[in-house]
Amino acid sequence: EFGNYDNFEVIQQQYDPQAQYVILFSALEIYNEKLLDLLDGKSKDLKLVEESGEMVVKGVQEMEVKTLDEALQLLRNARSRIQTGQTLCNADSSRSHSVFTISLCKCEGTTGIAQILAKLTVCDLAGSERANRTQNSGTRLKEASNINQSLVVLGRCLEVLRWNQTHSP
Repeated sequence: EFGNYDNFEVIQQQYDPQAQYVILFSALEIYNEKLLDLLDGKSKDLKLVEESGEMVVKGVQEMEVKTLDEALQLLRNARSRIQTGQTLCNADSSRSHSVFTISLCKCEGTTGIAQILAKLTVCDLAGSERANRTQNSGTRLKEASNINQSLVVLGRCLEVLRWNQTHSP
């Protein structure tokens, strides 16, 4: 269960003084139905795939951070790459959703990451837009349509999750 002291007990139980622990940071944006890496700085389209029963974004860059300042600098750099544009309602409107993930990983030897102990994902969602209020056209109208459609899909996903929590299998 998230948000209680049991999580800290689990981490203490899993602590191994022989292992190395790293914190990884990644950032991506969902713009016009494409996944883009905000750390990479290039506009290559990433793919969402299933691996071992888990959905992962293939090719997203994960960077190790050793200090809070390093993490905050990566976050600032990533946020500076987010697609924005002017609309009638907002001079600097976010045109995409962004996803920031911090993972605490346990490494063993030189073989790489052996286990992800904890993962925190924060999503910054673009707001819905009404075409008659923003008077968007062309590219801005397409962006608004994609934003609104993705928010509808997200709403459906949340409803399914809520329903699954309240109904036994």
